[in-house]
Amino acid sequence: MSENWPSNDKLGEYARIDGDEMKRLAAGYQHTAEWAVDVPTYLGTFTLGASAFGVTTVIGPDFYSWDYSRVRYRYSISWASWGQKVAIEAGIELMGYAVGEVRTFETPVDLSFLTPFTQDVLRAVQTVPYGTTITVAQLAQLAGHPRKVAPVLRAVRFNPAPIFVPCHRIVPTTGGTGDWSGIPGFKQGLLALEGVEVRDVLVEA
Repeated sequence: MSENWPSNDKLGEYARIDGDEMKRLAAGYQHTAEWAVDVPTYLGTFTLGASAFGVTTVIGPDFYSWDYSRVRYRYSISWASWGQKVAIEAGIELMGYAVGEVRTFETPVDLSFLTPFTQDVLRAVQTVPYGTTITVAQLAQLAGHPRKVAPVLRAVRFNPAPIFVPCHRIVPTTGGTGDWSGIPGFKQGLLALEGVEVRDVLVEA
């Protein structure tokens, strides 16, 4: 354990702190925490991971998963309760989204463990409105990397928090809706939930 890590007594003190002060203290140690909850929805059961700063992971029905531990070296279960409230709030929003009642997520997303380039891309994805789609080329422009379409596509595929970072709204420049890292047809189902019909997805550079 790092010599800068707070003592158990200090952790007890911090556990009684809420809000911005808690986040400031966590940032000062460059550590946050994850808390996972299972969320049953009309779209299936999702597992949400969250830190004190926002949603970190969304694993849905039959999503392909990968090892995040190599990029989450800063996270410690010792502070997990700090992410519990965020995970629960995100779960409530996700349940509302699944029945068409939530169109904009208020729970923040914590992308701090990703590279700056990937953060640029996924933050741009977050700005794509409910019920709309844009092409990968358009996303590259939006993210400020217009000449890096292929790397932008790779960053979208690296998205650790689908739906909260709505990568299902990103479609190929060549047409169609593209693939998805989970159940075949799930992406199309999310677009349909948002009122987008596949035949309405236009091919635009």
